[in-house]
Amino acid sequence: MSPVALTFDDGPHPQWTPAVLDALAEASVTATFFIQGDRLLARPGLARATVAEGHSVQAHCDRHRSHHQLSKAEITADLDRLLHAMRTAGLPRPSFWRPPYGDIAAPRSQEVAAGHGLRLVTWTVESCDWARDSAAAIFSELLAERRPATRLEPDSIILMHDSVGAHTAELVHLLAAEIRNRGWTCGPISRAARTPERPFNACQPSSGG
Repeated sequence: MSPVALTFDDGPHPQWTPAVLDALAEASVTATFFIQGDRLLARPGLARATVAEGHSVQAHCDRHRSHHQLSKAEITADLDRLLHAMRTAGLPRPSFWRPPYGDIAAPRSQEVAAGHGLRLVTWTVESCDWARDSAAAIFSELLAERRPATRLEPDSIILMHDSVGAHTAELVHLLAAEIRNRGWTCGPISRAARTPERPFNACQPSSGG
């Protein structure tokens, strides 16, 4: 069975990526970072440090645009720019690709992925950390399963963002402890991971968390 995969989109961020890396190190777990090309170009050393700390760095996008708004040629060009940025930064070639908003259902996305030898992945648990500012509130919401895509399983893929605030690093501590208490393990996303074609993507901003 795959480990629980803590995953982070939209980095590297100069402040919040280091905070997430510190939290992962303190929890003694490794994770997967789906990086964004324009941000990678600004901070290639931070991405290399992420790899050096034992984490997996995978493909997200160059510019954050939904594939529903792009042609196949535009999707290909965006991915090619990202892969070029990753090569230029000296990062390992990715094997997974998580497009913005988890848009993997369109045939053109699948065709581009196949042409580049990448496996499309989404998530099974949506933290909604971009729409919340309290780690405790997010964690409580997940444990209570108060909305879709909150059920923790031994092979969950948990979506977070290393670009939105300090609360994501705090959430890492809570999740890592809970996963350990359940007798499960954390690790980078694996080829055996299950991934829904149309993931939950409807978080609502909340002033209460």
